[in-house]
Amino acid sequence: SSIKVRPLANTAEDIQSLLGIDNKMNTGYADYDLVSAGLQPQKGKLGGNIRLDDETKVLKVKTQTPTLLKGKVYTTYDGQEWSAEKATYYRLGSSLFKDEYYNAFDLNKPDSENGQAILSGIGANTGMTVMRPSESILYTAGRLMSFKETTPAKSPVLFNMNSEVFINSFPPDKSYEYTFTGQVLSHWDKSFTGQVNKLLEEGTKSGDVQFYSEEFQKLYLDVPADLPSIVADTAKTLTNGKIRPYDMMVALESALRKNYSYTLTPGDTPDDEDFVAYFLENKQGYCVHFASAMTMMARTL
Repeated sequence: SSIKVRPLANTAEDIQSLLGIDNKMNTGYADYDLVSAGLQPQKGKLGGNIRLDDETKVLKVKTQTPTLLKGKVYTTYDGQEWSAEKATYYRLGSSLFKDEYYNAFDLNKPDSENGQAILSGIGANTGMTVMRPSESILYTAGRLMSFKETTPAKSPVLFNMNSEVFINSFPPDKSYEYTFTGQVLSHWDKSFTGQVNKLLEEGTKSGDVQFYSEEFQKLYLDVPADLPSIVADTAKTLTNGKIRPYDMMVALESALRKNYSYTLTPGDTPDDEDFVAYFLENKQGYCVHFASAMTMMARTL
């Protein structure tokens, strides 16, 4: 039966993770998906017209620095929609899984001390208090530096290697809240590009810049075998003359911003069309279109 006393639940969670056992204390975890969020009208297929007039309260946030929040992380694109394989998860705040925590939120990168010093000076550490979340997913931002529950839930707060943070049950009550600090890397900051240049130079000197491992490529650079050629061709055209991955990303973003139109009513993606390819031909869509196109073009490069 479910363990309701938090210290015992923490211990049970740690033991199960150490033994490689799937968590058995699930008491109502509800995963986030684009369909329930209203950003994917058709199940199994991206695209379609959406409306942003829903008055449902999802959460309340208190912060001095408004920024984008991260909840669900998708890894795999199949031409029609995004998905993610179940990732190994651990208890957030457990001293037993400090290495996993550092890996999941990139706190151990870069390898050199100089590189870490440069990276720590980019962007800003943003603090937020999140109140009354309506889902099991707990939203955070940036590289997660700290996390604290104001009133602990009965079930442990978990993180997985996709850098998601969640509770393995529904939030306990309307008074639940948590505070976190994350380093947000905002490229709108005037000094951002200069700092990135320093970081890349340091990486070259220290040997941090390495070929991508097989594991890295499988997770971050995977593309469908039948991805239409327009995706790679458009990426090459928009980044012509750029050599560094960072400069390519800036060029892609700039081109998407200038040459493609934001609309909530782009219509359905035809059944026989790849979602990203159709967007690149049609040149109009909303957040899911732009993010998917940016990601898949970058992966082809």
